Amino acid sequence: MRLYVDTIDACNLKCPTCVRGSRALPNTGEKMPLAMFRLIVEKAKDDGDVHQVDLFNWIEPFLSKNLHEYTNVVKDAGLPCGISSALSLPRIHNLEETLVNTNTLTVSVSGLDQEIYEVNHVGGNIDYVKTHLETISRLLRTGAIKTLVTLRFLKFDYNSDQEKKLLDYASNLGLNFEVLPASGHPI
Repeated sequence: MRLYVDTIDACNLKCPTCVRGSRALPNTGEKMPLAMFRLIVEKAKDDGDVHQVDLFNWIEPFLSKNLHEYTNVVKDAGLPCGISSALSLPRIHNLEETLVNTNTLTVSVSGLDQEIYEVNHVGGNIDYVKTHLETISRLLRTGAIKTLVTLRFLKFDYNSDQEKKLLDYASNLGLNFEVLPASGHPI
């Protein structure tokens, strides 16, 4: 079983197809204390049912400036750690420190061109995403991180022409690529 934990109660985007983005779950900015997270992970491990801890559900994990401390807790417990992110932030101060102890990273996008991307990723900036993906690609090439990184394309009817561009982009960066038929419709 995977344990999904939101360590911060916020996302910077307003994706209309997401309960957080549509604000059905309001942003509070509350952050789980690291000590509480440690207790949760220890209990999950002691119970024996959890085989991975994922630091996401309905949030942007990298809004937590000390996200690497949470991944350290998971590593110290001897469990794999996963993160899912939009990476649509101007700066991520703890990217490498976080990914050193992260087994999987999934980055969701809905286009490679800004005018298509922002239809679903409202408030997002694809250039920020590209900058972070290129940094991650460099970290992978140099061996600084060993994270399995997947670029996930949320495919709607309006953005299907973006699939080939994203596949090529992911391939050039040495990242995995997957297509997820998206539910709902942002328009």
